[in-house]
Amino acid sequence: MKAIAQRIAEKTFEFLDGKDIKEWLEKMGCKCEWNNSVLFINGSVRTAIYRSLDPINTYVCLSMALFGPYWVYVCGGGLDIIKREWARRLRNESSNKRIWNSLS
Repeated sequence: MKAIAQRIAEKTFEFLDGKDIKEWLEKMGCKCEWNNSVLFINGSVRTAIYRSLDPINTYVCLSMALFGPYWVYVCGGGLDIIKREWARRLRNESSNKRIWNSLS
């Protein structure tokens, strides 16, 4: 189950970084449709994601689309993966801003 959570976490950040995950979702059995900048996913639960959504909500939406209300039992542990990666990215972003500001 950890492998499933890890894979969905990877796809979460790929999506938020700008990659189109529509093809992957369709391979997983979901029907997807872009409408402007929103990806509508019709899986076990109909949901939608967009790039300015935070990582936790994106992860939950993807998990719900794939596993419905049972997502928490299948891949609920992925929330810890998401939190760690998000915190790492925020730290790096903060460090980069400090470095940039010191050069200005």
